[in-house]
Amino acid sequence: MAEATKKVEIRPLHVVHTIEEYHAGRFRVTCNQINQQGVVLAKKSFICRYLFLAAGSIGTTELLLRAKHEGTLPRLNNQVGKFWGTNGDGVSAILTSGQTNATLGGPASVVIEDLDNPIAPLVIEQLPFPIVPQGVLAPLSLAIVKPEGYLNYNTSTQSANLFWPKNSANNQKITQANQYTYQRLNLANATTFAAPLDFSATAHPLGGATIGAVCNTYGKVHGYSNLFVVDGSLIPGSTACSNPSLTIAALAERCMDRFLNKKLPESTEWE
Repeated sequence: MAEATKKVEIRPLHVVHTIEEYHAGRFRVTCNQINQQGVVLAKKSFICRYLFLAAGSIGTTELLLRAKHEGTLPRLNNQVGKFWGTNGDGVSAILTSGQTNATLGGPASVVIEDLDNPIAPLVIEQLPFPIVPQGVLAPLSLAIVKPEGYLNYNTSTQSANLFWPKNSANNQKITQANQYTYQRLNLANATTFAAPLDFSATAHPLGGATIGAVCNTYGKVHGYSNLFVVDGSLIPGSTACSNPSLTIAALAERCMDRFLNKKLPESTEWE
């Protein structure tokens, strides 16, 4: 629909590497054009008046950290990379009677809510992994984590390093809450644990350029009138026991609605 307006051009296989101030309030975006094997075919740059970052929590934060470290966006503050979290994601495996088709149940739009869990509230989604063996379910739990993680820029690799205290007191509490809920489910359904809860990965990375720290409530980056963040980087670690996709979409639409109605860079409405 966007392309049909003739005002939007989507360029796949263009990997942005650098964002920088250009002049007169504009930005230059430098990228590598690659093929499907990742081979760089060309280096390109684009000049824009308004720049919206939507590369996800990790991608957007890494671009901002690189710009801060290399001085291409010198007015970025020291909060870039902070207040990161996993949305409480934890994956386990449950053995069933062997008659359950573990490929059913997705997309993960139906959840088991245990918001009255005496240890910590959480919800559980069934992930529709086709590679899961027959009789094994792969539930994903979502909880309320503290934004205890952060990303730092690694000059040797020119990329961001993520630090996440998966064994922090709050995350240990979430683990105990999951064990409590799964034990209740196992008793009710004659199922058993096939694997312990795994906090080493997340499907919902959040934070790094959060509202109130790096951006204002409309996604405008502090220090830059024409630079905006419109993805999960805005959210400090958790969307409170829910999939963050609709929250991210709502924040992005809110930002764009405000931008279209109050887009003058000097307007105090952005502050």
